[in-house]
Amino acid sequence: MISVMMNTFGPSHFIRTLISFRVPARALCVRFLERGDGSVAIPFAASLLGLLLFIGLAIDAGGAYSTKAKIDAITDSASLAGVSTARLALLDGGPGGGNAETALASAKDRASNFFAVQMAGLSGIDGAANVSVTFDNGQITSSVTYTATFRPHLLPLFGFNEMTINGHAVASSAILPFMEVTLLIDTSGSMAIGADAREQALLKSQIGCAFACHDNAPVKGYANSYLYAKAMGITLRYDAINAGIKKMIDEFDELDPDAKSIQASIWSFDTYYNRKQTMTASRSQLRWNLPAAPAMSGKTEGATKFNEGIGSVLSAIGQGGSGATAASPMKLVILATDGVQDPGRFWVDQPSYRSEVAPINMSFCETLKSRNIRVGILHTPYIPMPDDWGYMATLGQPSQLGNPGTRADDVSRVLKSCAGDLYFEADSSSKIAEGFVKILRSANTPRLVM
Repeated sequence: MISVMMNTFGPSHFIRTLISFRVPARALCVRFLERGDGSVAIPFAASLLGLLLFIGLAIDAGGAYSTKAKIDAITDSASLAGVSTARLALLDGGPGGGNAETALASAKDRASNFFAVQMAGLSGIDGAANVSVTFDNGQITSSVTYTATFRPHLLPLFGFNEMTINGHAVASSAILPFMEVTLLIDTSGSMAIGADAREQALLKSQIGCAFACHDNAPVKGYANSYLYAKAMGITLRYDAINAGIKKMIDEFDELDPDAKSIQASIWSFDTYYNRKQTMTASRSQLRWNLPAAPAMSGKTEGATKFNEGIGSVLSAIGQGGSGATAASPMKLVILATDGVQDPGRFWVDQPSYRSEVAPINMSFCETLKSRNIRVGILHTPYIPMPDDWGYMATLGQPSQLGNPGTRADDVSRVLKSCAGDLYFEADSSSKIAEGFVKILRSANTPRLVM
């Protein structure tokens, strides 16, 4: 992410140092040269001085590289500060009031001051930064290049009093990118379990089941467990996810009140994929077409057949762009799921199917990334249920990937491997409800590009 130049610190300079040390070291050789038997004294003196030089180089090189790492981190943060300040100002949220010239000047001052203040905290280091902040075609770029002087501790004995360290960092962000957000929402039967441990325990106390009980059988006068839970005020995963989608649409309204930059589509999946809403900028359409209630499980209904249908979604998404223009929108896919592929309820009475209750296949993730599409995952993890036979017969079994822990632990590992910094684990109704907005904001923050 950072281009580094240490012109005075490399193998060629090291050789030059070894050659040039002879002159300043002459005085240290006098006593040895005055010995009667110079044939021993001269090589010994040279060896000793060479050893001292190597020790000095090792100690001071370590100090220089350590110092450089600290300055690089300061430079990264300064470039990010420049972009963030400019972005807020250009969005009328900070100093500058939307005026580009004033906003960029403010951003440059912010980055420069940040660098200067942080450098002042490094003892014995002098450094200066050249900062530029530009705004072109909707894209903000902040560049910080520094030159610093490191004063070694031992090398001055050999005539080397300072070293020059150089570094460079660039951060970039669209002020408000043109963006297409594709929501992939799990509506399989498992989304009808409690949103967190408390809700699951409450559901279990009422109907004696918390894991594999989302079938279509009547429960205490209600058509199924989902309707019963709703009537009892128990928050299910599905409820919290829809609350989170609504919060994200509210975020669209705040960021893009004229609905010119952000569009979204909604897909749900269980046994089959269903495109609830095609790509649109209409917030009312998005709110109207939220995913339907979870499918109650039968032998074939309400399964999680994510792997079988993801290809149709990939075809619809296409190629991601820079976000600088409407014709080249940045694309973000947000997958909200417990991350478990489920063949259907065959596994309840046919043990041979239980091994298929396993993490979803994440190969789709690399396909999306190769198209310049970011992937965020809102994971609603299974909370261990050691006293539930269904959980212990499937997700409670040992890892299928050779990892420590259980099959449930495999799920979070594979999801994280896909989403990286856009992975968000939500093990409570409040976290689930906030998750979509957090992923959206993380995907739309300034990033280091050099």
